[in-house]
Amino acid sequence: MTQIEISKGPQATPSQPKSGATPIDEGYAYFEGNIVPMSEAKVSVATHALQYGTACFEGIRGYWNEQQQQLYILKMREHYERMAASWNVLHMRPSESIEDLCRITVELLRKQELRQNTYVRPLTYKSSCTIRLTLQELEDAVAIYA
Repeated sequence: MTQIEISKGPQATPSQPKSGATPIDEGYAYFEGNIVPMSEAKVSVATHALQYGTACFEGIRGYWNEQQQQLYILKMREHYERMAASWNVLHMRPSESIEDLCRITVELLRKQELRQNTYVRPLTYKSSCTIRLTLQELEDAVAIYA
């Protein structure tokens, strides 16, 4: 289990619901090689993954421990290893390694300062904008959000 210390900033602002629910367009995502506001993490309607379903994903649980003020991520590396097996089937070669994805995920969660149980959704997909029926010679991308 990966342990993430969250900064000791304020617990919540008046704009955040007490339940911890956050609208999906708020917060941050890893997209096109950077951590960006969720509102900037968009793909074209012509993206190969949208047209043909050429993507794979994982779902990684994080559990908030109030006493220790820590977020614990369950089997993060194992999830990314399983996602790598899936992206290999789709002939994907993302530029990020499994180690990179683990580091990026921790960075993303720290930036969001989540103090609640959370769900991380990494996605690897064919990002080229084309309607070509191929898996070869297309760009691959990774996106991660929580």
